[in-house]
Amino acid sequence: MIESKKSLQQRKANMKFEMPLEINNDRNVKVSIGTMVKLDSLELHVGLDSGAGFDVFRFNSRYMEALGIDSTQIETKYIPSSFKPEEGNQYYFTEVTSLTDLKKNAENTDFRATFIDGLIHEGIMSINWIGEIITFDMPDKRIIVTK
Repeated sequence: MIESKKSLQQRKANMKFEMPLEINNDRNVKVSIGTMVKLDSLELHVGLDSGAGFDVFRFNSRYMEALGIDSTQIETKYIPSSFKPEEGNQYYFTEVTSLTDLKKNAENTDFRATFIDGLIHEGIMSINWIGEIITFDMPDKRIIVTK
């Protein structure tokens, strides 16, 4: 039986998949979550920030060279720290080709990303690119996504 294009789209729309979840619990005061992703050709551990807003993708600038990004050819901005205005970080803004979970269930292509000098994470980003309905299963350390 040949499946119609509309039927295939409906089936894909109802698909579920899982992603591994890494949890950092700091004395039950602060809980942070992360997962592994593939940014173009690099596998990175990223923090997932549900409060970051939509389409926020920030990465440590040390990965720019490996991704073939020339810092002299893209938009940059120095932003002073809100805590110590005499200090700050250099931000680099550019387009990135691909971001996926390791099993390639969720994908974002041709998007704007920010690379930051001194970012303490490999990456930190919003969660809207993963899927529409996201469940964080803390006991089983997984993210359940319903597309």
